[in-house]
Amino acid sequence: MLYFDKKARLYPLDSQALHPYNVERWSPVTKSRMITNGRQYFAVPKSELNPPPPTAIADLEELQSYFFSEQAVEAALAVAPELLGRDDSGSLIHGTTGARAFTEALGRVAAGPGDSFLDIGCGCGLPVLVASRVLGRAHGVDVVPSVIRFAREAASRFHSQATFAEADIKEVRMETYDIVYIAATTFSDELRASIQEKLAELRAGAIAISLTYSFSCPHLVLVDSFESPFAWWKTSAPSPHRFYIHMRRAE
Repeated sequence: MLYFDKKARLYPLDSQALHPYNVERWSPVTKSRMITNGRQYFAVPKSELNPPPPTAIADLEELQSYFFSEQAVEAALAVAPELLGRDDSGSLIHGTTGARAFTEALGRVAAGPGDSFLDIGCGCGLPVLVASRVLGRAHGVDVVPSVIRFAREAASRFHSQATFAEADIKEVRMETYDIVYIAATTFSDELRASIQEKLAELRAGAIAISLTYSFSCPHLVLVDSFESPFAWWKTSAPSPHRFYIHMRRAE
């Protein structure tokens, strides 16, 4: 996760590794540096402020291949008739974020077993399954029944602890998550505005990672961005896509 000090310097650190340095409140420390995740304080020796090595996911390529399978394509294409009649139906149809690219995004924020993860509009669920290999709790929500069914079957197939729910973002309690992901590539302006408003419920210091569009606003500060190439579909060529990493401001 990302932590910050009084000078707003950011530190991507392993959440579990910081537990021994937890203190009750902010205080001046000579041989350590005081940092916070927005709800807890840590007096960390300066030698421990290096980012952790990236987590290796043994079955990453297998996960990617499965989400390019015919079953995944069928589930994604079923979105159109299932959403018929919704005003935002055209903005909810897209492929899947590349597994390697998303692993890089998680590495950028030093996601680890001590963190919880939510994917808003998770589709068939590949980023959630990738996150479940890295974090302690990974959950995805979507309004489309077919993709949620596929995601649950994929979680079972890959022995993942990831969970999925057919739900509107308005029903989700945002304050319980450390890292939130939004693949906003095809989302309408109205839907992005609704999500941005919902992200205000995140706790101070929580992270919002978005794809294609930044959600920077008074309650979210953009702290990093990067490009990573991937293909939306098996038949398409890889192309660069931009990720944006935001932190929830303290009030």
